[in-house]
Amino acid sequence: MSGIAAGLEKNDMKALASYFTEKAWPAAQIKADETAITKGERQTVAGQCSQSHSTYKGDSRIPRLGGQHREYMTKTMLDFKNKVRLNSPAKGSLMASYSDEDLKNISEYLANLRVR
Repeated sequence: MSGIAAGLEKNDMKALASYFTEKAWPAAQIKADETAITKGERQTVAGQCSQSHSTYKGDSRIPRLGGQHREYMTKTMLDFKNKVRLNSPAKGSLMASYSDEDLKNISEYLANLRVR
């Protein structure tokens, strides 16, 4: 986003933020794996993800997780686990406690949440 936003003035950014805030999140069209969803829900609850992410809808400070693309979420969680992303050491430690398969299940569960 940095390259795209580099030429924008602050008022332009505010107008864009306002525009996108008012739009409904599109549902990701994915084929659900019900077994992975069930496992992912259990792992998400056990990891206490909702303590930080609440209803998974997101807000101005907390990223939306529900309905995100599973590949994106799996990559992001693996990046935390493998210390590629270092902006949240606590999240990296939490992700390291899961197997790669667990993280894929969590992604499957979150991707299939409908948060409107």
